[in-house]
Amino acid sequence: MTRARVEMIPLGRMGTPEDIAQAALFLCSDESSYITAQDIVVHGGLTDNVYQKIPGRAQIKEKMG
Repeated sequence: MTRARVEMIPLGRMGTPEDIAQAALFLCSDESSYITAQDIVVHGGLTDNVYQKIPGRAQIKEKMG
């Protein structure tokens, strides 16, 4: 694991198997009983950070409202 890779993750650390297990446990619990047809992404904010670096993204987001 390189420092540069970890620095890209807003939470500042790599994910662990326990992070995935906690999401799975939540989805198996009564607390998630009203959740339907969703993608649960366990990534520490990485996707949002990467999307912000796409050239022209701000202009696309403005057009979409």
